[in-house]
Amino acid sequence: MKFFNFLDFFISGLFALGAFLFYLANKDNLKTRREKEMYEPMTKVESIKSCG
Repeated sequence: MKFFNFLDFFISGLFALGAFLFYLANKDNLKTRREKEMYEPMTKVESIKSCG
């Protein structure tokens, strides 16, 4: 019975680690996307000014 308890603990730990890594990856992607959206209008305005 101890083996099954250890196996359950191990699987739960792997799931928690996977969820945490997934959270970190998505948080970084969201931050990068927000920064890109913030700078994108600036580049559009600069390109319009440079044409005129």
